[in-house]
Amino acid sequence: MTRFAAPRAARYAIGPLELDADRLVLSRAGEPLALGPRVVGTLAALVERAGEVTTKDEILDAVWSGEDVGESNVAQSVYTLRKVLREHGLGDAIATVQRRGYRFTAPVEQLKKTVVADVPLPHAGAGAGTASRWAASRWLTAALSVALVFLAAVPAPRAVPHAPPLSARGAELYQLGRYYWNLRTAAGLAKSRTLFAAVVASDPCSPLGYTGLADADLMTVNYRQEAAHDHVGAARYFARARAEIAKALALDRNSAAAHASAGMLHSAADRDKRAAEAEFRRAIALDPSYAVAHHWYGTTLFGQGRLAEASRELRTAMSLEPVAAATDVWLAETAYYQRRYADAIAYSRRALDLDPRRFDALRRLGLAYELAGDLPRAIAVFKQLRESGFEPDDASALLAEAYARSGRPEAARAALLRARRAGEGNTAMAMLALGERARGLSLIGAMRKKYGAPTLLDPRFEPYRNEVGPLAGSSS
Repeated sequence: MTRFAAPRAARYAIGPLELDADRLVLSRAGEPLALGPRVVGTLAALVERAGEVTTKDEILDAVWSGEDVGESNVAQSVYTLRKVLREHGLGDAIATVQRRGYRFTAPVEQLKKTVVADVPLPHAGAGAGTASRWAASRWLTAALSVALVFLAAVPAPRAVPHAPPLSARGAELYQLGRYYWNLRTAAGLAKSRTLFAAVVASDPCSPLGYTGLADADLMTVNYRQEAAHDHVGAARYFARARAEIAKALALDRNSAAAHASAGMLHSAADRDKRAAEAEFRRAIALDPSYAVAHHWYGTTLFGQGRLAEASRELRTAMSLEPVAAATDVWLAETAYYQRRYADAIAYSRRALDLDPRRFDALRRLGLAYELAGDLPRAIAVFKQLRESGFEPDDASALLAEAYARSGRPEAARAALLRARRAGEGNTAMAMLALGERARGLSLIGAMRKKYGAPTLLDPRFEPYRNEVGPLAGSSS
């Protein structure tokens, strides 16, 4: 395979659009378009060889170097690019060259070319680990660049007469805090908490620093497994968030951010969905542009089985804050439960494009492929999920089910042996796919008694619903 050089630090004019191939940002009139770095990277690979054929392998090597992905990734990115370019009057700028690849046919003007030191790409004999590290490093640089561009355009919740606006320094700290908070990792949440504490120090009369601290505590319980399973620790985080929300509301009873945080506290700590919904509605009424309120309201509606409403709120959140991978993950979940598997695949891929570490998106991607009937891709995704180390037992159970569905019972049984601590639902589905009907249905029945009648039902259980009654699903 021919090695394709990493994009140089160059800018290109493509009709009304400008491509920054170094930061992987596509913009119009200075406003960045809501595209992930992998999609823009695909455009950069095509534009830098405008008029020539760029093979799919060359694009994979440039954009997904060292990753175990297939040509469908390229096709999805090209599909997205064609739609965006067409919306901006560029027609059919990407031509398909049968059995070879693509050719970029629109006029391209290089605005600036700054020669920089070559990025040390792995040579043909380099291991996948080296390539993956290079790809991850490049992704982190590009993602941060994209995020910071968007942060400049995404405002904090609207100021109201009762609270002073953030100072320039406070606004910068707050926006950076939200960026790290949106990563939903232990390190990102810890970093966001430090930044929100700095907002409190910088602007002590603003409620936003306190709501940021509360949100960091609330998401720590959600995304850190040790916090979620340690009830004493979780109670400590919730108590701290409750005090921080009280401080924010004392400063401004009409703070949209504070009411959104209160809604999440009611949902996560108090399990009071009605109170949570009331707070989210109030937050949105106070500031319809506050993406976090729409996102959390959407996840609450999802937990109640109100999927169409959840999808609407989550799409609104994505339009307001397009770099939040967590929103795409929830959109993928909602589409999956609505049996819209093509949409679930697209949202999962977009989440992974924004953040390759979102292994929950990878899991949903595999399940969507499976129920869409694309078992080879589902198996490839579940293998990648297991190798990632994210919930390896559940990944093995999912892989066992996919193997069984594809007529490979021996591989399925071998995978199931590795799934010793998998969740009941995934284990049950693997057994059912293997023909062990009595054991699988028994496990689902026990699961129903343990968790009660859920609002949402995994589509995989559809053929067995009448036999075991209400089944366990997802909520939160």
